[in-house]
Amino acid sequence: MKIKEEISSEGFRHHHLREVEIYNFKGNFDGKQVELIRDLMNHSVAIDKIQIDRRVHIYTGNGELSTIMFGERTPRKQVYELLRQRLPPTTNLKVL
Repeated sequence: MKIKEEISSEGFRHHHLREVEIYNFKGNFDGKQVELIRDLMNHSVAIDKIQIDRRVHIYTGNGELSTIMFGERTPRKQVYELLRQRLPPTTNLKVL
């Protein structure tokens, strides 16, 4: 039987992480995606840019990607406003 231990990230800082891109963001604010972004913001001291892409990118072959919106998404403006208030004003936030 394996016992899953939680690892605390308290006291840990990302000193070299400058840019973050997250794809297929659904925006369910009670879910793990927002928790991941919050943790990155709380533990990164050098983030300059965060890009949140709500679209799904599907590889169609021959080096081509197809982009679609799939399922219900939180409105872009709502995602932007929620995350903007948690970021330093110098951090570039882009929500696609």
